[in-house]
Amino acid sequence: MTDTQKAVRPRVLIARPDHLGDVLLTLPAAARLRAILPNVQISFLVTSELGEVVRRCTQVDRTYTLPFPPLTAPHDPANWTTIVNQKANSLRGLFDLIILARPEDPWSGELAVAAGIPIRIGYATPATEPFLTVALPFQEQGHVVSQTLKLTEVAANCLGAAALDDQFSSCVLGSSSSLMKSASCPTWPPSTSVE
Repeated sequence: MTDTQKAVRPRVLIARPDHLGDVLLTLPAAARLRAILPNVQISFLVTSELGEVVRRCTQVDRTYTLPFPPLTAPHDPANWTTIVNQKANSLRGLFDLIILARPEDPWSGELAVAAGIPIRIGYATPATEPFLTVALPFQEQGHVVSQTLKLTEVAANCLGAAALDDQFSSCVLGSSSSLMKSASCPTWPPSTSVE
């Protein structure tokens, strides 16, 4: 990590518009990210119903909620675009990076692009990949914790930190060195601020 990267506090948003269980299984990503980057500002974006749950996590600095479309209901693109247009300006300039923790998440992806979040990391699934700046191959057989932690390691790498070489990495993530080599990250911190 360069001196400039140490001086700038990275601002990360982790989006998980999902059911309670998947949101809870995404929270270890906040602890892992803080272990790698102690000065990181970590925010979560979840459904309106789960905001209070995430606010209780001591590793999360701020929680944002939105009325995401229900996972089981038909998607209403016009309604979601209205929500994105209303919320994007309030998020503009607040984050350097977003982790789209839900593999198939076009909602958060659309919001991230509209809000101008420069680094957008997630899995290369059909509905999510068009919104990403860093897309990892998705392997469905992995556990949700492992899937999110892989994204977290790549995010830390994009922010200039080397992944921790510890038992945790090798046990939960396997060899992440090939993941780091394959993830082409934009330069951080950016030379100009996002307006």
